[in-house]
Amino acid sequence: MHRVAVLFMLGFALAARLTAQVPTGTITGTVSDQVAAVLAKATVTVTNKDTGASRVVQTGADGTFSVPSLPPGAYDVLIEAGGFQPTISPADVVTGATTTVRVTLQVSTKTEAVTVVGASPLVDLDSNRVQGIVGRTQIENLPLNGRSFMNLAALQPGVTVNLGNPAQFNAQFNVSVLGGPASRTAITVDGGNVRNPVEGGTGQNFSQEVVQEFQISTANFDLSTGIAAFGAINIVTRSGSNDFRGAGYFYHRDENIAAYPSLARNTLTDRPEFSRHQSGFVIGGLIRRDQVHFFANYEYTNQKGVYVVQPDLASVAAFGTLAPAPYVGKQLSGRVDYRVNNKHSLFVRYSHDGNTNSGPFGIPVPPSNFVSNKNYIDQQLIGVTSVLSGTLVNDLRFSHMYWRNRNAPAGCEGDVTGNCIGSGGPEIFYLNSVNFALGNNFNSPQGRNLHRFPVSDNVTWPCRTTSRGRKTRTR
Repeated sequence: MHRVAVLFMLGFALAARLTAQVPTGTITGTVSDQVAAVLAKATVTVTNKDTGASRVVQTGADGTFSVPSLPPGAYDVLIEAGGFQPTISPADVVTGATTTVRVTLQVSTKTEAVTVVGASPLVDLDSNRVQGIVGRTQIENLPLNGRSFMNLAALQPGVTVNLGNPAQFNAQFNVSVLGGPASRTAITVDGGNVRNPVEGGTGQNFSQEVVQEFQISTANFDLSTGIAAFGAINIVTRSGSNDFRGAGYFYHRDENIAAYPSLARNTLTDRPEFSRHQSGFVIGGLIRRDQVHFFANYEYTNQKGVYVVQPDLASVAAFGTLAPAPYVGKQLSGRVDYRVNNKHSLFVRYSHDGNTNSGPFGIPVPPSNFVSNKNYIDQQLIGVTSVLSGTLVNDLRFSHMYWRNRNAPAGCEGDVTGNCIGSGGPEIFYLNSVNFALGNNFNSPQGRNLHRFPVSDNVTWPCRTTSRGRKTRTR
């Protein structure tokens, strides 16, 4: 009976572990002296360069140390041991990965600190996972169509990104991993699930200004990846620092720097109108140095797009047209981080995505079959990280996501060709055509009010074991 109870508790713990991806990273390392002898009980202090938050551990009998559940960012690792010069080694922590630091201490002749400058190894020898990280530098500097950071997932081998259909649900882009269906890709933000549970894809969009980095896991998942049949995307949002930073921006694009949307020019729409205006601001900083920080962003998008409608049958080719596809969206996000003490820290975040748009419910069809789509999405999330003892760390995440979606017949407002036959009538279509339909789309009206309450609690306890000189860590 006792064995059954233990197995039940273990299964419950693993099930809870699989409900979300881990939005943190780990620093591990080995400390030795000049003759390669390991140093036990050396003091290791890991400090975040932006927020000043620090964690202190000691090396074990084998000279190794591990500091788990660290927010992504740049860190200084200070190593101190009696009779040796203190040494500072930089380390960059990324989402869902382990950063390894190997330090050799010099015998002390006088009180001074040595700074070690080095790069992380190109190959992760501590894990068999196949994954990649897209960092803040890439998000800021690489060109993006529509300022959607999801496009950058295509930088990873085996990952393809295609246009979504915001007029149908709310996914601006779909991410497919290793040829799997994009609807099955898991998507989390700060450990909170934002995947559309009905049709798949993302249920909420975020400004690229909010994202610190994101991890794409493609194969050989471990428990930190969570439930994912065909890949997973683990997004981490930005937080404030001890320095005030902010920016405002405005982007404009129109038809003068865009190609004609179809191969054949329509004499009634020689230059169809296209424009995209995106504006917003971002600001972050401190409320109390080394303890309380904030970060906020607001972005507004107003786009007048065009859908190319070209029926696949010659008998109805006259219904081909260029139909307007407006999109208006607002995105808002705010986050506050609070470091209670050296053992406990927490953060809260609120994010909103609201948009209205119209277009075909799937592949382009004549405009009388278009659907008007309205989305209102809120996410609230709280994260609490506690150092229980030494390297035993508990990371709790609770979030609430509310999605209100409404689809309705769009009508023909704004049709520039007057080719809008069937508006308001019943749906008429050819059985042997895949993109010809007139009248109200049979999928509308429809709507949903969706509430989700994802909870994840990750307990990390690195265990040191040696076997023939090889270290194994179990989480």
